[in-house]
Amino acid sequence: MIDFRRLQQVSFSVLFVVFFLCAHFLIRLGIMISLPSGSFCNPVGPFGIFLPEWLIIGIGFLSLAFIFSFVLRNQDFYSRWPWLLLFSAGLSNFLERIFFGCILDYISVPSFPLFNGADVVLTLGAFVLLRRSLFSSKE
Repeated sequence: MIDFRRLQQVSFSVLFVVFFLCAHFLIRLGIMISLPSGSFCNPVGPFGIFLPEWLIIGIGFLSLAFIFSFVLRNQDFYSRWPWLLLFSAGLSNFLERIFFGCILDYISVPSFPLFNGADVVLTLGAFVLLRRSLFSSKE
């Protein structure tokens, strides 16, 4: 028998990821068209750490698979949304690296490396998960 509630949850999760990917790549397209001087296509790893491309892609794929397993495990949206943020942002950066060979960084904050919108979303998801784990362990 089809579990329509679970189907609805999975469908919403897929739509969430697709929406984020579309937004990410539309922003990237807009930045590439306007080519502001403050953007940079990062061909190396995070924070400018040089790693072989096969290693970056391998770690990215394994990380996405790990995060996706948590997305599938969580039954309610409250538990799942930070994992969806991590998965969506990670997948967008992963696909950008696969298709374009680099990740376009366009947000500049003084005394901090350039980053992009996906990095902000990834950080937000990680922050929410960290906060939840700290507060749930105190109970």
